Amino acid sequence: MKNIIYILLLLTGFSSLAQVTIGLKDGKVVEGQEIGENTGRITLTMAGGAKRTLDKGDIAYIDSPQPKYISSLIKYTNAGKFDAVLKTEKNLKEVTLFGWGQIGHLYYSRALLGKGKAEEARKMLRRARFSAVSTSNKILDNTIIMAALIDIEVHDKKLTAAEDYIKKVSEKSFDSSGQKYYFMAKGNYYRAKGDANQALAAYFKVILLESPKDFERQRALEKVREIYTEFNDPRLAELNKL
Repeated sequence: MKNIIYILLLLTGFSSLAQVTIGLKDGKVVEGQEIGENTGRITLTMAGGAKRTLDKGDIAYIDSPQPKYISSLIKYTNAGKFDAVLKTEKNLKEVTLFGWGQIGHLYYSRALLGKGKAEEARKMLRRARFSAVSTSNKILDNTIIMAALIDIEVHDKKLTAAEDYIKKVSEKSFDSSGQKYYFMAKGNYYRAKGDANQALAAYFKVILLESPKDFERQRALEKVREIYTEFNDPRLAELNKL
């Protein structure tokens, strides 16, 4: 069964995408239909089939639709299939070149944590902050990585380090698209500190901000249920209706 899961996950790691926008450091913007990678260089297929090859060092950002690999990475990480996820590091490196490294590293780091490899996850995320190709929304990119680092420090019971990351995020404006990751991590931090009220406040921000099918919202609901159960809170019955 594990081999089947690994094969399915690997097959979804294609590098071809559609509707790609690449911002260059000289201020120019180029658009294409597909993006690929060859020995560290980015190949953009333009309308009509013409190709343009770009050096990573010339690229300021890449905006592209979500690769199938990312969809599978999220799915299998959320399902706890960590061994399968950790066999796809090559695919993670590929999407890192296409502007999806931040969200990819967040979920990959969760798989590493699930296998008890906190230090490896920490080092990987610190590298990703500077090596992953950015999207045009660098604030969102940074929020995602910082949220993942908060979770690692909480997992390792290094709450002072986690608090430092929280302060770094809160001192800057952060993109609303990354709020669910940040508030989820912040709730985990307060729960580890034993501050149930602050943890609940953070988790409820995720619940209120996200749609019912969003997995981070489902995680937040489960965390709230755990706290309500721990304290025999009568609001648990109402929560179960959400």
